[in-house]
Parts: sequence; structure tokens; C-alpha cells
Amino acid sequence: MLIDFDHAIDIDDKGVARHSEQTGTLPFMSVNNLEGNSNERTALDDWESMIYLLCWLGTFGWNSSNRLELDDTAKLSINQWDTDDTSVIAKNKRVHMETNINFQMIVDEFNRNIDYIGPLQALVEMLRAELIDNHNDPKLRGSMRKRTNTSNGSKGGDIFATVEAREQKIDPFKERVANWKSISERLLEVITKAANGSSNILQKSPSEHMDLKTG
Repeated sequence: MLIDFDHAIDIDDKGVARHSEQTGTLPFMSVNNLEGNSNERTALDDWESMIYLLCWLGTFGWNSSNRLELDDTAKLSINQWDTDDTSVIAKNKRVHMETNINFQMIVDEFNRNIDYIGPLQALVEMLRAELIDNHNDPKLRGSMRKRTNTSNGSKGGDIFATVEAREQKIDPFKERVANWKSISERLLEVITKAANGSSNILQKSPSEHMDLKTG
């Protein structure tokens, strides 16, 4: 589904990109790539991009029978992923991905004219949860940078140490790099179950199909 192989980058034996690239289609780019930050690139960036792509298809459709008219799309939340400023897009995506409630701003606007939109909504919600939420270590959860209580080692009433401690933040996208392989395996399980479920849908009766089509 992701076919921009002209934008592919080399990765080492550990599955980490050797250098950062800021390439791709803006609405589908990962936060790391949009920001052009120093976080190592892994397969998690590809999984993240796939979530954005599925959301885009679920909102705008993919053929003339279910594609929304331009006038119907102007106020959609997902348009915040398609501006001229990559830093703004990255910020918007961090906000939308932070919690399931925030993510509903995107999912609730999926196009009801698309067949089987319900299973697609469920799939992107499960993928987001596995990528963003389902981690034992709180540093790995979420998508917004978070302040830490770590100081610079100074003791006593050093006001500058206190200010520095407040300004230090952790980035969940960076923290997840060390666990990219296990997270990717869980994401693959989600997509595999969804694929098997799609096969089961095709075997259902016409009346059951109608229920699933409308979500």
C-alpha cells in the first residue's frame, strides 16, 4: 500500500535508518520525518505512516463511488495533516495520536458511504493503540513530548537547576526506538487478524454484509 520506494532509505542490521530523511507525502509522513528530528528511523515510522494512510482513505474514499465532494471536506480535522508547514502537521499529528479520545476527531469523520467502514475504523484504532498506548513503560506511551523531573545533578536551592529540570522532556517516539521490533510484531499481529477477519466477512450472507457495511 505504501509505494513510494523512490523515497526508501537504507537501514542497518538492527532495523534503524542510518540517516534521517524528510521525504514523502505530507499527510502520510511520520512525525519524525515531518520534524526532521534526530530520532532514529525504524519500521515504526512505516507503521505510523500506514495508520495515516488508512485514515486518509477512510475519510476521502478511494474511487468515484465513495469519494467525498470537495465542498464536504473543507472542515475535516484530517486536513490539519495537509498544510504547507511540516512542523504544524507534526504538531497536529502528535495531538491527534496522543489519546484515543483525540484520535476520535479523525475516526468519527470517516466516510459512511464506504463499504465496511466499521471494520476499517476498528483497525486503525487498534493499530494506534498498539503503537501509542499499549506499553508497560510510561515513557513509551503517548505522542506528545512530556516534561520530566530529572535535574542536572545540582543540589540545594539552585534555581537554574530547577528551571533546567522543568525544561527537560522525553519524546515517546524516541523512547520507542529501542523496542521497535517487539512493537512491530504486535502491530503485525493486529493487521494479520484484520486480514483474516476480512476473509471471514466475504463469506457472510448478504444480510450480514449490509450490517457490516454500515459499521
